[in-house]
Amino acid sequence: MLAYFDKPCVCFLTFSFAVRNGKIEDNNKESREPTVRPNLGFYVQTINDLVKETEAIGEKMNPNYEEIRKAIDEKKEAEVTPERLAEITRIFKEGTDKYRLMLEKISKLRPPANVMGIHKKFERAYMKYVAGCDEMILSLDNKIDQEAFDAAEAKQDEATDEISFAIQRMTALLLKK
Repeated sequence: MLAYFDKPCVCFLTFSFAVRNGKIEDNNKESREPTVRPNLGFYVQTINDLVKETEAIGEKMNPNYEEIRKAIDEKKEAEVTPERLAEITRIFKEGTDKYRLMLEKISKLRPPANVMGIHKKFERAYMKYVAGCDEMILSLDNKIDQEAFDAAEAKQDEATDEISFAIQRMTALLLKK
């Protein structure tokens, strides 16, 4: 989990100048728009909130996942009624839609330069996680497809490990400052 910073972060504006023929020239002539550096505090807080929200959604859906997992493990897939399967699928779709919205937020975030690469890895892992969720939903279409369900579960587990690694690495890099 990312740590909170107790000092407020300031958004810095930078302008680009160059020395040409002994004169200082403004490189921002066309737009006159300042370049805004990423706000470290905002970035850290947003990532922290996204991780917490992801965990909360997962915890909310987990009893439904456990119900399907138990039915598969006990070879009682046929005992899950079509109505119950439809309800679980609906719950999974709602959760996955929320994950998709968070993925959009991740994609739009402006990470500090020192974590740009690991942020991209985090984003790709989150995409993989959402894809695994979509695959799990498809594995419950009309009946439980054990093979597809297991494959989706494995994909989600792998993506979760990658997300955890990225969060730990980001935290280490950001706390170095």
